[in-house]
Amino acid sequence: MAKVTLDKQVFDTNIKRVKTEVQQIKFQCSDNLGETNITPFTDYVAIIQEFKSMIDNYKQLVTDDTDKIMQMGEKIVESDKAIAEGIAQSKSK
Repeated sequence: MAKVTLDKQVFDTNIKRVKTEVQQIKFQCSDNLGETNITPFTDYVAIIQEFKSMIDNYKQLVTDDTDKIMQMGEKIVESDKAIAEGIAQSKSK
């Protein structure tokens, strides 16, 4: 019979690392183009703002997903314990 295992410590470490790496993504644009009315530059400012918003959304999505994955890992551990207890009880009868 095949054995499926979850090393919770490794699992948690890897998920936390993903979350930390994504949170460290930074986008900084120091050019101050907000005071110009030249169309290519105003378009550039709008694109930069949209890009920054997309990065922030991505970071939030990854944070939410990693939180859910951590919860799934906890549920797997809890379920595994319950199954193991059930098997142990059925063998002792």
